[in-house]
Amino acid sequence: MEIRKKFLQPFFWGIAILLFVTWIGVPAAAKAYATKTIKVVEDKSKTYAFSNKIKKVKKVSTNKAFAIKILSGKYRIKISDTDCNTTQAVQVYFQNGKTQKINLKTEVNYLNKIKAELKPMLANPDKGLRTALAQWEKKLIKRNSKLKYEFRVHRDYEDANGKELKVSETFTIDEILKTFTTSQKRALVLEAYCRGRMHYNGTKKYKWYYCHHRKENNQFKQLYNGTFKGVCSDGAYMGMDIGKAVGLNVKSISNTDLNHAWCIAKVTDKDGTKYWQSVFTTSCGYDLKSDKYLKKEDYGTLKGFAAILRTPSRTALHYLKRAKNWKERVADTPALAATIKCPGCTGKLSHSAWNPYRTVSNRAVLGVSPPGGGIVYHPHNGGGVIRFFDDDGNEWLDAPESIKKLYEDMYL
Repeated sequence: MEIRKKFLQPFFWGIAILLFVTWIGVPAAAKAYATKTIKVVEDKSKTYAFSNKIKKVKKVSTNKAFAIKILSGKYRIKISDTDCNTTQAVQVYFQNGKTQKINLKTEVNYLNKIKAELKPMLANPDKGLRTALAQWEKKLIKRNSKLKYEFRVHRDYEDANGKELKVSETFTIDEILKTFTTSQKRALVLEAYCRGRMHYNGTKKYKWYYCHHRKENNQFKQLYNGTFKGVCSDGAYMGMDIGKAVGLNVKSISNTDLNHAWCIAKVTDKDGTKYWQSVFTTSCGYDLKSDKYLKKEDYGTLKGFAAILRTPSRTALHYLKRAKNWKERVADTPALAATIKCPGCTGKLSHSAWNPYRTVSNRAVLGVSPPGGGIVYHPHNGGGVIRFFDDDGNEWLDAPESIKKLYEDMYL
């Protein structure tokens, strides 16, 4: 009997301990939190916070070529120098006895990719502007392969109320490269790069999204891939963030009365005058006077805006749709203006100073294209007859009567 008691005593003690452990729960050290994946952007650090106090952190991946640090308070870790080409992971040991494995997923740094493209363009802005415009045209052609595009720089001369003070000007890219200063051309390079990759979209999904998610890698990824969307303020902030990243002096400004925001870049004109040139991103902007007028981001009133508006009031790139077989010709000469087929437009129509075959009304260049065609024809009313000519003086002889009637009602 004594032998049986000595044999069974340890057995009962074991059962008792097992029941006690089951009752109080398994020791915390035997449990682990679910594995988590943390996204880290290449060449950037990442701070991650836990709800439990950290005891230590250990690198557990084969590739340990990264840095990790427990921050003060011991609830956060800072990860840096990770590699997007390999798998990396850490094991976090908490003071409550639990552990958690953290996989590190390193993403490509898209701001770095943008900088790698844009900086060489800015270093040589003459070549860079042509490169940025070629990239923009490539994206436009992808949307409509039947056309090609002619780029121009347009300048307006308006007051704060939109009243025209002087007829607007249009310049070819060759003219811009000959007459604009290096800083002015660099602002245009930034504009061409952004405009070719941005689209205005005021739907709920995109409106103000970038404003609330500044400098997120995914937003730079969308810009790099040409799918960035947003309203004026989104484009203004994106333009500013990219411009600053490549070393330009840029700002994002807004005006409440205008209900508008835009990006501006500090430039110097050929006379040595410093001013802020508008950078068209998701929408257009205005050229503004020098630093002493720029004390606030939001000028609030139209009166305040009028005090800082520069003349010319707007500098912006735009494009014209052309048929595939269209060839860019040299700028017009006085002889061409003298031999134009139109005897002279009157009333609301006038000839463009740059090209007399273009007609202007209320500051806008007028044009109409045949159904399905990319060639733009401009209406003329010289001699009391509506006729249509393209930029090279080719007449649209078979224009539909309905279109002729429309322009007759407006301009005869």
